Amino acid sequence: MDVFALSFEHGAEKPDPRIFRAALDGLGTASGYALMVGDRHTHDGGAAALGVPTLVPPPLEHPGQRRLHLVEALVAAAPR
Repeated sequence: MDVFALSFEHGAEKPDPRIFRAALDGLGTASGYALMVGDRHTHDGGAAALGVPTLVPPPLEHPGQRRLHLVEALVAAAPR
């Protein structure tokens, strides 16, 4: 982890875009150069509202369905 954006420090929590802006600012990154990987569109849509590409995979039905490797492959294949 490079940055934590904690709600009690920033006075905002998901889905408020301010918490995602705090994370971007902490990283020194523009919204188009980040990827938000979330677990609920209702909570993580604030990132999309800022223009952050947002990936919300379907929920896991059991632990054997872990799919983080798919996200890692997506990031590795992205043009730089």
